[in-house]
Amino acid sequence: MRQDLEKERSRNKELQEEKTNLTANLSSLTTELQDRQRSIQEQSALLENIEQKFTETFEVLSSRALHHNNQQFIEAAKETFANIHQSSHNQLDSLVSPLSSSLEAFNRQIKEIENSRKEDKGKISEQLKSVVDAQYQLQTETANLSKALRQPIVRGRWGEMQLKRVVEMSGMQEHCDFSTQETVHTEDGSLRPDLIVKLPGKKQIIVDSKAPLKAYLEAVEAQEESIQLECLKNHAKHIRTHISKLSDKNYWERFDRTPEFVIMFLPGEVFFSAALQQDPRLIEFGIEKKLF
Repeated sequence: MRQDLEKERSRNKELQEEKTNLTANLSSLTTELQDRQRSIQEQSALLENIEQKFTETFEVLSSRALHHNNQQFIEAAKETFANIHQSSHNQLDSLVSPLSSSLEAFNRQIKEIENSRKEDKGKISEQLKSVVDAQYQLQTETANLSKALRQPIVRGRWGEMQLKRVVEMSGMQEHCDFSTQETVHTEDGSLRPDLIVKLPGKKQIIVDSKAPLKAYLEAVEAQEESIQLECLKNHAKHIRTHISKLSDKNYWERFDRTPEFVIMFLPGEVFFSAALQQDPRLIEFGIEKKLF
């Protein structure tokens, strides 16, 4: 939808540029028409001057030829005036006709561009409406997810689902390459890691999912920077606490053929990077606690 919107905007921009070029051509044609009109006006003034001189000459000649074929002289004068008028009219048509054709063609192009612009505007409006609807739906779903993730049980379940989805996307299959929620009973109680990766030689790696998101969500929703910073610091503390608690379980002592470390899975890179900004020693702390 964004790509279509960008194409429509680009198309609208091209149409605007074409309209600008045509407007410039119209301005040039209008200037040329004005120049020709001035030339015609000058010729008309010259013609009036010639007609005036001719009238004066005619008056002189008519007074002289009053008694010599007066009627023939009048007919000749009328024919001369008619020829002059027809020549001026033809010259004016030759000047105005090309400009009229150019203006008509320009007006047709302007109408076509305007119609195309209206169609493009309608398409853009429909796409913008679709984008707004999708954005509103996304905000609604995000708000619902944020509300649901405030519940510890929901957060834990969501983290487990994300962990399982990650290993499945990597091509691993349950009951073959990994198992979930496998319980081990010990003297101190039962242990149930979220996921156990099966390796050749009956070796296995323990993975536990954690989703300490409460403080992070509060930081995202905070309006003041000081409150946001305080929430992010609490988020880093929660991550550190989960590392300590997970390390205390000593999974490598409870499961056979398990390396002396545990993988702690967070359902998003952003959650760990936000904690690292407030507590840069989290990685070293996790290594000390035999967590990766």
